[in-house]
Amino acid sequence: MIHEFTADAREANRIANQLRGGNRATKAPAPRWPHAPAAGGKLTALTPVQIEILAFMREYLAENDQLPPVAQVGAKFGMHTNGAQWHLAELGRKGALEKNAAGRWRFARGGVK
Repeated sequence: MIHEFTADAREANRIANQLRGGNRATKAPAPRWPHAPAAGGKLTALTPVQIEILAFMREYLAENDQLPPVAQVGAKFGMHTNGAQWHLAELGRKGALEKNAAGRWRFARGGVK
């Protein structure tokens, strides 16, 4: 009985898809954010705050042989931990940082062009 319903649902979806004008699965999905990079590409334009965060992370690395915790980045720049995490994620999307196998941020190999 379940298989019959599944077959009927597939047929109904196929007919509805034809009526809409084609195969929806082949259309490119909308980007998740408005400044999404092209497939395989990376954004490289850093904001002034992100440049300051990278400079702080380099200084911290030179003094402590490790990158600062997210909470310390937030405290240094007067922002909540979530804000610091957002900036780090943006730096990751822009190619300045990447995550290692343990899921911790590190400087991207090759750096920002």
